[in-house]
Order: sequence, then structure tokens, then C-alpha cells
Amino acid sequence: MPDLDPATEWTVLGCWLLFVAVWLIGWIYNLLRAPRIERRRLSPSVIVGAVIVYAISWCVPTRVWDALWVDSAPLRYAGIVLVLAGTGFAMWARVTLGTMWTGAPAQRAGHRLCTTGPFALARHPIYTGFLTMLIGTACACGLGSWTGPVVAGAIALFFKIRDEEKLMHETFGSQYDAYRARVPALIPLPRLR
Repeated sequence: MPDLDPATEWTVLGCWLLFVAVWLIGWIYNLLRAPRIERRRLSPSVIVGAVIVYAISWCVPTRVWDALWVDSAPLRYAGIVLVLAGTGFAMWARVTLGTMWTGAPAQRAGHRLCTTGPFALARHPIYTGFLTMLIGTACACGLGSWTGPVVAGAIALFFKIRDEEKLMHETFGSQYDAYRARVPALIPLPRLR
């Protein structure tokens, strides 16, 4: 697999660094300012997801992923657009959540159901943005070895979303059920009625 052109490499790397920086700053801010966590939902499914991620990312031989490599300028440009869009969407969601954000599904004191901004488009817009960034990175890098992390990331998010949905239903009941009925989980497309 040849090296990436510098513009692609720096755009993708810059988006991931920005994503990590915003999360670290937000995490530190929330440690100091966020309401206390009253209840967390940790389940064995997170461990199962982590094992699957490890198996896919590290146990499949590199030559399998490299066989999927595609040298295509349109794919690379589409990837850059997806990385930029995913980064923006995830950060918009993170800022919208503010001090209610947590790394693991949790209920904070005074927790409110956020249904505005990106949460009006998808129930899990941070995950939408993250997955879009992974897919965009894979496309920008010609698929290949990035195919494994995309598959692994999708599986891990499936388990995390499942746990988060249970906690949200337990916390907000019928209010969350109504929200769930009108807003899709990940892909911000209008639902057919």
C-alpha cells in the first residue's frame, strides 16, 4: 500500500487529533463541573464487544486487509469529506450534551433527555460522527487495513448503544420511547410512516 498524499494524511490526522483533544478537554471539564453520576450501566456486553474488536483488529492477518486496498482519487476525496463531516457532527453533539456527557452509559443528577440539535437527527449522534470518521478514514486511506477497525468499531458501538438504550428507557420511560419512535438511532434519515 503506497503512502498517502500529505493533504489527505494531515486532514485525517488533524480531524482525529481534534476529536481526541475535544474529548479530553470535555472530560476534564466534566470532572470539575458536571453533576454527580447517580447510576451507571455497565454490562458484560461491553466486554464481549471489546473481545470482538480485539479479534477483528488484531487476529485477522494484515494481508487480508491489504487485499482490500483500493487506489482511487474519488474514494479518497469522499473519505476526506466523510472524516470532516463526522468530526463536525460528533463535536456538535458533544458540545450540545455539555456536562451531561459521560464515557459510559450513566445517569447524572438532574439528567435531562437531550432531543435538540444533532439529537433531533439521531439518538446517538456522537456514535454517528465517530463511525462516519472511521468510514471516512478507511475511504481516504484506500480501505485496506482500515476495514478491520470500521467493522470492529461498528460492532463495539452496537453493544454500547444497546446498553445506553436500556439505561435511557429506565431513566426516561415513555418520554424516551416517544423519542425513540420518531428519531433513528444512527443514520439521520427521516423515517417512513
